[in-house]
Amino acid sequence: MLGLGTIMTITNPSAGAGWQMTVPTGKAWRIWGGSCHFQSSATVVSRFPTITYENGTGVLWFGSQAHAPQANSSYDIVYHDAECFLTDLYINQFIPVPAKAIWLPAGTNIVGGFQSIQAGDQVSNVGLLVEEVTP
Repeated sequence: MLGLGTIMTITNPSAGAGWQMTVPTGKAWRIWGGSCHFQSSATVVSRFPTITYENGTGVLWFGSQAHAPQANSSYDIVYHDAECFLTDLYINQFIPVPAKAIWLPAGTNIVGGFQSIQAGDQVSNVGLLVEEVTP
């Protein structure tokens, strides 16, 4: 790591919503990993967890898990260095992030979402391991 490493926590979003964090003015971030907890409602639908880096004009990175959490289930979503390969599809959902490849400039939005998230689904305990520098 070149910069200061820190765990960034995010306030739990409302039910039925993903989470979002923005790189602050005057900083650049590299996301090394992170996690959140996901509790799905009883509604049966395929919810695919995702992470997206957006810069206002387009998508810099999109990562997704091919295995959808089941209805009325509890999972940990783990964002990890894309060079690692982890499998544990019954307890955790693993989503790669390009830790060594992308520095995110100020204003970049990091969005943790779910394709087909339902109103009763809840995301909590969001944390990202961030390397921060002042360019």
